[in-house]
Amino acid sequence: RKECAYCLTINTTICAGYCMTRDVNGKLFLPKYALSQDVCTYRDFMYMTAEIPGCPRHVTPYFSYP
Repeated sequence: RKECAYCLTINTTICAGYCMTRDVNGKLFLPKYALSQDVCTYRDFMYMTAEIPGCPRHVTPYFSYP
């Protein structure tokens, strides 16, 4: 939050281990390499909340992320 005195870096592994996916719907019009892509798929995920230090009293010091 821009009103807080500190920046906070959050590292996540939400897309670690991309799964190779191939879309065959456009196989007549596109080259084979264009049909393959790395995507993230999730079985389940949860939100975490971090408290940002140095926020004024009128600013909520919490940041939630997946």
